[in-house]
Amino acid sequence: MKKFAAAALVVAPMMLLAGCSKPSQDELHKSLVDDAEAQGAPPEVATAFADCAAPKLYEELSASSLNTIVENGLGPDTKVSEDDKKAGDKIVADCVTEAGG
Repeated sequence: MKKFAAAALVVAPMMLLAGCSKPSQDELHKSLVDDAEAQGAPPEVATAFADCAAPKLYEELSASSLNTIVENGLGPDTKVSEDDKKAGDKIVADCVTEAGG
C-alpha cells in the first residue's frame, strides 16, 4: 500500500502537468492547415498560412490557448485568454496576408 501511495504522489502531479503541456508544433500546424482548408483556402495557401503562423503562435501563446486552437480551430467561438487573443489575432492577420489569403 505504501508503494502505491508513493507512486500516486509522483504520478498525480505529472498527470496534472501533462494536461497543461503544449501540443506539438506539428499538431498545431496540421490543425491550422485543416482549419484554413475548411474555410475554403486552397491546399497550397493553407500550408503557407500554417507555415507562417504555427511557429509564431507556438512561441507567443500559452499552452492552454494552443490546446484550445488544436482542439477547436481558430473560429470566432474559440476561447483563449485576452492577451493570447490580441497576439494571436495579429499573427493570424499577418500570416493570412503573407500567404495570399
